[in-house]
Amino acid sequence: MEAPPGGYPATATGAKNPVVSLVVNLFVPGLAQIIFNEERNKGIAMLVGYIVCWVLFFLIVTLLIALGIWIWSLIDAYNGTKKWNVAHGYPAG
Repeated sequence: MEAPPGGYPATATGAKNPVVSLVVNLFVPGLAQIIFNEERNKGIAMLVGYIVCWVLFFLIVTLLIALGIWIWSLIDAYNGTKKWNVAHGYPAG
């Protein structure tokens, strides 16, 4: 399989389920972006930001930011999977 301009190999999979990506992100924010949506940089940024906020848990503000990152990752995983499906010729899900 030839790699596209972004450098990652093209996948030969079927449609992806947005609910599965939502559930994956319930447990590990950003993981669905990395695995399902092929948005690796965004997923890594979400995961690192979430971990940094929990490392700095003694600051109340970082807990609120971690909650915001978690909610953002859930919404983005669901919508991103639907966009991926459409971009690859499958029904949105």
